[in-house]
Amino acid sequence: MRNGNLTILAMIIISICTFNLPDAKAGIYPEDAGLVVYGDMQLTLFGGSIQGDLYVQDNGQITMNGGSVSGNANTSNNGQVTLVGGVINEHFYALNSSQLSMSSGSIGLDLYTRDCTQAIITGGSVDRHLKALDGSQVIMTGGSVDLSLYAGYSSNDSSILSLYGTNFAIDGNSVGPGQYFASDFSSGHITGTLMEGDLLDNDFQINGDSSIVLHTPEPCTIALLGLGGYYIIRRKKI
Repeated sequence: MRNGNLTILAMIIISICTFNLPDAKAGIYPEDAGLVVYGDMQLTLFGGSIQGDLYVQDNGQITMNGGSVSGNANTSNNGQVTLVGGVINEHFYALNSSQLSMSSGSIGLDLYTRDCTQAIITGGSVDRHLKALDGSQVIMTGGSVDLSLYAGYSSNDSSILSLYGTNFAIDGNSVGPGQYFASDFSSGHITGTLMEGDLLDNDFQINGDSSIVLHTPEPCTIALLGLGGYYIIRRKKI
C-alpha cells in the first residue's frame, strides 16, 4: 500500500495494524503511540479507534466518518482532515498551511489553527476554545464552541475568524455585518444564530491585526462556501 486509497472498515482497531513502508514516499505507518498519514496517501475511517495521536502531514488526507482518536489530532504541511463524524478526545492542531473541514463529530479540548491554515466549520462541537492564530483563516457557519473564540494571539498576528449567521450582538448590543478589529472590540461576548441554525454564545478576544468578520449571507452565497471561499473574506469591510 505505497500509494492510492485505503479504506479502514468499521471496528478495526488501527493501533494493532502493521504497515511496513520503510522506503515509501507515501503511506501510513504507526507511531510509538498513534498513527501517521503522509505523502498523498488517503485514509477513510468509519469506526474503531486510534490509540494515541493522529498525524496527517505532507499532503496526506484523512476523512473521519466515525471512530475515535484517543489523543491529539495534528495536521501540517498541506495535510487535509475532513471530520464528518467521530471523536478527537484531546486537542486538534492544524498547522503549516493545512486544511480542516468539519461538519460533524467532536473535539474534546481546544481547536488551534496556525501558520496560514484554512478551516471551515459547518457543524460538530469543540468542547473548549477555538483559536485562530498566526495568519490562519477560519469560516464558521454552524457547530458549537463551548468556551471562547480567539482571533489572533500576538501583536503582529493577522488571523481572520469569519462567522456566517444572523442576529449578531456584542455585549448585548446589536451589530451589523462587517470586519471588527481589536480597536473596535478587543474582547467581549458575542451572540447570534449561525447559518446552520446553531446558537452562537461565546466570549471572544481579538489580538494584533486579527479580526472577526460577521457575514449575513444571501442564499446564493451559501453555495459558494468552501475552502476556496476564503478569497471572499480578505481584508475588506462588508
